[in-house]
Amino acid sequence: MLLLAVAAPARAAVQGQATWYPSIYQGSCGYFGNVPPFVAAWPDVQEQYATICGRCFAVSCRPTVVRNADGPWPKIELPRDSQCKPGVEVVVKITDTCPCKGNEQWCCNTNGGHLDLSDHAFGALVNGNDIGIGIIGISYREVSCDYIGVRVAGEAPSLPGGIGGDASLPTAPAQPAPQPQAPAQPAPPQPQPEPQPQEPQPQPQPQPQPQPEPAPQPPQQPQQPQPAPQAQLPAVRGPPLLRPIGFGWEDQPAASAGAGKELPLYAQCGGAGASCGGPLCKDAPFQGYVCAGGKRCVRQSRWFWQCVADDFNAATSGWATQAPKPDASGTCRFWPGLHEQCGGKAAACDPAVQGECKDAPFAGACCLEGKCTRQNEWYWQCEQ
Repeated sequence: MLLLAVAAPARAAVQGQATWYPSIYQGSCGYFGNVPPFVAAWPDVQEQYATICGRCFAVSCRPTVVRNADGPWPKIELPRDSQCKPGVEVVVKITDTCPCKGNEQWCCNTNGGHLDLSDHAFGALVNGNDIGIGIIGISYREVSCDYIGVRVAGEAPSLPGGIGGDASLPTAPAQPAPQPQAPAQPAPPQPQPEPQPQEPQPQPQPQPQPQPEPAPQPPQQPQQPQPAPQAQLPAVRGPPLLRPIGFGWEDQPAASAGAGKELPLYAQCGGAGASCGGPLCKDAPFQGYVCAGGKRCVRQSRWFWQCVADDFNAATSGWATQAPKPDASGTCRFWPGLHEQCGGKAAACDPAVQGECKDAPFAGACCLEGKCTRQNEWYWQCEQ
């Protein structure tokens, strides 16, 4: 029987644009921290949204002029007409939704395709250090998820900084097959000397060996019952409740057996909003997590529960009692949604992204809804 190999048709590349977002975990697809940092969010108004979770796309930067007030981006000011790194391609996995409603600055593009790239993916495609601002033109196509990360033309794929993923790197080149050798000729037989008769030798008799006394065994300890394993949060799919910034609680080291995963001081430990972005989010502590060092998980609002110190006093903590301070920069760089963190000294604050972590709104944070309101010195959130 003659078998014909038919190549699968190549998927055409889509011309579009990409924006940048700092959070890479807790996306609406429910992967949480079990993904590499090269991920992207897919607009909910874009084709294929219903089946997009877990699919991968190869993205390259496309030189084009994208300026302030181009299309649906009235607040983004940086030109991106010559910022592409030549010969670089990034393979990303779709793990989140870019919701159009309330996020018109980046998720409602009607001029070609659109991806909201994680900072790792965006930064790998552009020159310079200003990766948190602006738009780039891109070309992207769907590919296999066998490799996720950066590809450079003419080089083997690599993940910068030793960052892991579900990448399958190319194997070492095959070694050349050994050449056949001519069979060796057998050597001619050599004459063997006649064996000489041997005198019989007396065999020594074995001596009996004393057996050691058995050592006394300690009494058996009764087996201790093992604690029941904690239920794991199942992966969930569907549109997100919020567009989270990210608090880092999803990848904390595990605590002692049966206690749950530990959360650091001032991290979110429950609630229906902020870093929680799925159907399991509710006005209660997170299941399977505990505050490190026996700290308390205290309710700040139905959206946010927080690990607090032993001397924490809710009556004098001062949340929601101070008017927000104005943003000194006067420029919006990112837009937290309702009930998301917009300032403070801890939780989602990352000096590399938000600047100095202090008891004030983040520089460049502009709430999509409401005002940035102080909960305590560690946490400010957008409230109506």
